[in-house]
Amino acid sequence: LFFYSPDTSLQSIAAQLVVCVTLGVFFTFAYEKCGKNIWLPVVLHYLNNNMVLVWTGTADISNQIISWTDVAISAIMYGVVFLPFLAAKCYRKNK
Repeated sequence: LFFYSPDTSLQSIAAQLVVCVTLGVFFTFAYEKCGKNIWLPVVLHYLNNNMVLVWTGTADISNQIISWTDVAISAIMYGVVFLPFLAAKCYRKNK
């Protein structure tokens, strides 16, 4: 975290927490829907980590400046896209 954004490390930690929690919801959904196959979340995690190459055209993502506005926008976007998966049946407690 501190390598990617040493000047805004607190914002970097907050942004990472938002991403990890929301993607964790989606990865769990994918795991449950595919018969508890661990390889689907593994592949999704790999794709998530390597999409930076597609979006930026480079692997150099060091020295980013992350503002609190970026953290808030990220939380809203990730929340809207991934948190609705919490309504899926696989998250409901079986009685």
